[in-house]
Amino acid sequence: MVDGVPYVRSGYGTSSNWFRRARRDGRATFVDGRHRYPVAVEVVDDEATVDRVDDAYRTKYARYRGPLRGMLAPELRAFTMRVTPR
Repeated sequence: MVDGVPYVRSGYGTSSNWFRRARRDGRATFVDGRHRYPVAVEVVDDEATVDRVDDAYRTKYARYRGPLRGMLAPELRAFTMRVTPR
């Protein structure tokens, strides 16, 4: 989260089905057991915001160095999406 706004990033870029679908439709649904959370999503291309998302990933996932390094790879920054509840 950055300033209370959630963000997600595809670790597999456009090869990820969920990312392609979400980018195409501008929406997604998060599922937690029986609960469904419909959201709107939009790709973020503002460098300052993407930098802040990187910082949030570093803070939250510091103990997972291997996966974290992958999520912070320069080529994956373009796959950052802002999540807004619908």
